[in-house]
Amino acid sequence: MSDGAPQFPFESLEVYQLARTFRRRVYKLAECLPDVERFNLAAQIRSAARSLTNNIAEGSGRYGFRDRVKFMHQARGSLTELMDDIVICEDQGYAQPDHLATLRPGAVHLYRAISAYVRYLREKRTGTEKPKPAGAAAEPEAPAR
Repeated sequence: MSDGAPQFPFESLEVYQLARTFRRRVYKLAECLPDVERFNLAAQIRSAARSLTNNIAEGSGRYGFRDRVKFMHQARGSLTELMDDIVICEDQGYAQPDHLATLRPGAVHLYRAISAYVRYLREKRTGTEKPKPAGAAAEPEAPAR
């Protein structure tokens, strides 16, 4: 993306952009972990963070309502898993408290955005659509052929 323009529809979703920013922040946390956690907790954090954005991207590429919602639920599950990993880092004293303290509000905001996007998808399906929430900045369309 050299010119900054989205190449795939999921890249314009605000919920994806929030998740991408959060993923970068938790990757930095994983880099701060002690060597003893490099192949355990750090790898787990990176995996869950990738799963978070991967599921949002994959869900947006699905045409069926159920598939889209299923992948958003999986993304929300990955986010919850990451929050537990952050709690572990806090309990073990693996990172600066101020760094950890900034992750929690970001996780809560992202959790709410994913939930709002799922709500938007449901309302769109039932015809009770309301104005788009923060997570639904752009509805993905099929890539141009």
